[in-house]
Amino acid sequence: ADLSRFLKPSQFGWIQILNPEVFGALITVNNRDEWIYHVTYNPSNGESPEDFSEERCCEILKKAIGVSSLDIVIFSILPWAAAEQTATRFQDNRVFLIGDAAHLMPPTGGFGSNTGIQDAHNLAWKLAAVIHKQAHPRLLQTYHDERHYAVELTTKYASDLLFSVIKKGVSTLNSMDHTAVTVGYKYNSTAIIKENSDTPHRMDQLEL
Repeated sequence: ADLSRFLKPSQFGWIQILNPEVFGALITVNNRDEWIYHVTYNPSNGESPEDFSEERCCEILKKAIGVSSLDIVIFSILPWAAAEQTATRFQDNRVFLIGDAAHLMPPTGGFGSNTGIQDAHNLAWKLAAVIHKQAHPRLLQTYHDERHYAVELTTKYASDLLFSVIKKGVSTLNSMDHTAVTVGYKYNSTAIIKENSDTPHRMDQLEL
C-alpha cells in the first residue's frame, strides 16, 4: 500500500504501533509502497501462523495504520521466531564462527550486523598475521577469548529489549547504555597488555 502521503516529509526505518486493537512493528522496504509488518502470536494460547489468513492480515494492517480504505496487496505471510543463542565456542581447530553462525539475537536494538562485523574485524587481522607468519597461531585462540563475552552480553541485551517490550515491563538490563553495548566492549585475552587497574571494565555504561 502506498503510505507516502502519510509520511511526507518524514521517513523512518522501524516504528512500533500500539493501540487498543493491534500491537506490532512496521518496517519500511522503500518508504513508499512496500512494507513489512510484524505481529506476535502466542502458541501457548492455541494460536498458530495458520490463523493469519490474507483477509485477517489486511484487517490488522488497516487497524495498525488507522485507515480502513487502504488498497492493500499482500506479497507473503511468513512466521518466524525470535531467538537468543551464543555458540559455546567460536573456534574449533581450523573452523571459526562469526556472525549468525556464532550468535543469534532478536532484531531489537539493531545489534546483529554490528556484532557480526565486529567478529569479522577481530578475526581478519589475526588470520592475516598468522598466514603471513607475522604472528604465532596461538594468536587465533584470542578470537574466542575476546569476542565471546561481548557477544553473549549483546545477545542477552537484544533479547531482553524484545521481551520487555512485549510484556511492557521493566527488565534488569534496561539500565544498560545502548551505545555502550554497541561500542563499549573491552577485550581481555593473552594478546592484551592489561592496564594497571583493579576496577573491572563495565559494558553497561560509557566511560568518557
